[in-house]
Amino acid sequence: MSSEFRQCGHRVIGVDIQQIPGVADNVDQFIMADLDQGLPPELQTEIDIVVCADVLEHVREPEELLRELAERLSRGGVVVASIPNFGHWYPRLRTILGLFDYDSRGILDSTHVRFFTRRSFERTALAAGYTVNRIGYTGLPFEVILRGGNSTKVPSILRPIQMIDTFLIKVRPQLFAYQMLYELRP
Repeated sequence: MSSEFRQCGHRVIGVDIQQIPGVADNVDQFIMADLDQGLPPELQTEIDIVVCADVLEHVREPEELLRELAERLSRGGVVVASIPNFGHWYPRLRTILGLFDYDSRGILDSTHVRFFTRRSFERTALAAGYTVNRIGYTGLPFEVILRGGNSTKVPSILRPIQMIDTFLIKVRPQLFAYQMLYELRP
């Protein structure tokens, strides 16, 4: 995603708790920081867009992090956040069956310290001083499930299931959306 933003002419600053090999090649600046300790001081102000791609569920105080981000945004700036939906049928079913346990990835990723439903995340964003400008949803990540994330193409045999998943998200997103995508404005 960073390299695509840079190709569009944006200056990209990456912040993460660890530097994964190759990340520095795709950003203009990389800052290693533990966001549980707050935003790093070297992070500039007047940021136009902050992308929290699967970030807020990894910090203990997401409301506080969102408040800090609002202080760094330029006038008219936005936060775009992708949030795993704990209200999705998969974690609900596992919980009902008494099988709540962490996974190596996905909604129940072992590194998640917070879980959100649509309502709980929107309450968190509101408490941090944001309004929800737009919300979108994504379905089950078939390409990741089947290929471990190495391909973006879903095999033709699964396309009917993907179409049903897409339809169900439109009917009842709180139950069928795998992730919620928010555009937040302070």
